[in-house]
Amino acid sequence: TNITAQPGNIILKQSGGAYLNGTYISSAINIRADSDKLNFTYIRWASNLPSGTNITLKTRTASSSVDLSSADWSSYYTNNLQSLITSTNNQFIQFIANLTTTNNTKTPVLQEVNISYEISTPSLLEDYTYENWIDLDDYFEDLDTEDTLTFNNSAVSNLIIAIDPNDHTVRLSF
Repeated sequence: TNITAQPGNIILKQSGGAYLNGTYISSAINIRADSDKLNFTYIRWASNLPSGTNITLKTRTASSSVDLSSADWSSYYTNNLQSLITSTNNQFIQFIANLTTTNNTKTPVLQEVNISYEISTPSLLEDYTYENWIDLDDYFEDLDTEDTLTFNNSAVSNLIIAIDPNDHTVRLSF
């Protein structure tokens, strides 16, 4: 790849004073959800594109991080504001960014990538309490221990949602 990482940004690498086209492949991203409960929705990215530069992305998914290397890439996503993810729903996802320039004195800058997904709504029984319905720690992780993750909820009037403050499990009651 012909990519250089800056704090928070991906840019093209210079060779002999000129920027060369290049690609960046992300590490495996573990969504931590079963594929039958998962629905990938959109991929978005923030970038700085000087005249003559461009960024496109592709995704691929697999049921394990090891299987990603043999998975097929999607077609290119070209709308950075919101492109529908066409890869199959699997627990692991990866993206590849293709950075190009027609002016070897300028580089595109990839600043952020956002992958959106939904967890399927299960069929629930009325007048029943679901203990430990979902563990939020399976979906959210605080890598920077100086911060604190907090969870809030809201529901329709006949549904009670409770989040245990210690283990972050969710209880649903109808």
